[in-house]
Amino acid sequence: MSTKGKRYSQEEKQEVVDYVHSYNAEHNGRGGVANAAKHFNITAMTIKTWVDKDTRPVIAPLAVSKGGNIFQQLGELHTAIAEKEAELTSLKAQFETLKAKVDL
Repeated sequence: MSTKGKRYSQEEKQEVVDYVHSYNAEHNGRGGVANAAKHFNITAMTIKTWVDKDTRPVIAPLAVSKGGNIFQQLGELHTAIAEKEAELTSLKAQFETLKAKVDL
């Protein structure tokens, strides 16, 4: 009779590790392993081993201002930049036109 515990697939392990990183990102980098242990009914020691073996960089989430979605903010900034670039292109064209008249 085997005394080994449950074996987890790479996909299951990755799901748990992703959960830990996500939880930590939302809670100042703390409590992810303990919360995942309760959520998935897996020992914290097992999860900690998986997290330690995970070599992917953990990227901290961008801060979102109150009442705003980060993607909405990015879209608004992108639109503002595009408008300013178009204005700059127009001003450069006017500049070159006037400069050409002076060079005559």
